[in-house]
Amino acid sequence: MLQRILAVLVSVLLLTGCGTTPTPTPTATPPAETKAGAAEPATKAWPRQVRDADNKMVEIKEKPQRIHTLSLGYDEITMRLVGPERFAAIGSVATSPVFSNIIPQANKVAVKVGRKSEDVIAAKPDLVLASPFANKDLVRQLKDTGLTVVVSNLQDSVDGHAENIRFLAHMFGEEEQGEALIREVETRLQRIHAVVGKKPAAEQPRVIRLTDKLNTGGKDTSIDGIIRRAGGINVAAEAGIERWQQITLEKVVELKPDVILVADGSSDKQGFGKELLSHPSLQSVPAVRNQRVYSLPDRFLSTLSHWNVRGVEELAKLLWPEDFKDVTFADFQ
Repeated sequence: MLQRILAVLVSVLLLTGCGTTPTPTPTATPPAETKAGAAEPATKAWPRQVRDADNKMVEIKEKPQRIHTLSLGYDEITMRLVGPERFAAIGSVATSPVFSNIIPQANKVAVKVGRKSEDVIAAKPDLVLASPFANKDLVRQLKDTGLTVVVSNLQDSVDGHAENIRFLAHMFGEEEQGEALIREVETRLQRIHAVVGKKPAAEQPRVIRLTDKLNTGGKDTSIDGIIRRAGGINVAAEAGIERWQQITLEKVVELKPDVILVADGSSDKQGFGKELLSHPSLQSVPAVRNQRVYSLPDRFLSTLSHWNVRGVEELAKLLWPEDFKDVTFADFQ
């Protein structure tokens, strides 16, 4: 026994005395409690492994050159990180003027597809990226063909952009591009916070986002983050509403919003704001009484990508017109 202990001590002394330390086995080093997926340590080596939404490790054998995503939000992030040349195909919604922020870039991708498995398979992607909202049967069909498919926990929140971007950048081998985008997002949000963060809580406008079906976004939605970051109070979240729920006109009256936010997306929504302003049941609502029913582009409000920072910027201008009257915000490039 003594000989065995001495042998171990000699081995340790030889390693430390020669200035050499044992090389630890690499372990996963994602941001703590990341919900966007877990990546192996920052490295330029391939293959790489990432942890998907089902807590399973997926191997990406080589730096992907033919990417396809099943999410417009992922399309928008991916386009910024790798450009159109590394898309095997892009979803047709990426060319929609209502929902997409990347129409010029999307038009450079030759293959446009819907959400049919045969169309995606025919594009021969070497990596398919899906959000938790993707059709589960479609994801299963793509996996059954042997395609590399990663289902990631896409963060439905302005506060989750860094996680989303960093995770995609790791899978694409574009860490530097990812960190540059994260810095831009944080800089733009900080520019808004430098103004609205000083506003007393009593002065913050009470805001509600309404669709033409009277759906509203509560806690844990992108619109909740947009409203908060723009210096408003999301009255739906304040009332305990979670995710997206349909409410009644009576509920709108009860919540007493100072500002009602609608989207100017499709033609059937363009008159929705005017309808609210003229509705007899809403005349006691502060937003209606004071003519503070505003519309913003749907593509800024509904997207699950860094582009809803543009929604934060434009909403801040509406909520605090005197503070931002001489400020112009540019689109992401």
